[in-house]
Amino acid sequence: MDTFGPGYDLSAVRYTPLVPGQAFSVNLTVPAGHHAAYGIEVVGPNAHASALDRLGAVQVTAIPEPSRMALVLAGLLALDMRLRRRRSGQP
Repeated sequence: MDTFGPGYDLSAVRYTPLVPGQAFSVNLTVPAGHHAAYGIEVVGPNAHASALDRLGAVQVTAIPEPSRMALVLAGLLALDMRLRRRRSGQP
């Protein structure tokens, strides 16, 4: 992940080495006015198309952060459940 200043001057670079079979995450705070660029680079031996099935696979998935509205609704649901328990005499 790269971070660029307002004039697109490179200000930070972060690489995350991967461990086979383990999940990974990359977190970086981008200062106000800066721009972020990210990508995935896979490095390994060349392989013939007929060998791909036995070499395994890579899956890259973005996990979106919950929206503000989802967090508000979750809080309201928790409050509603708590109030219903109190009314029914449950702790």
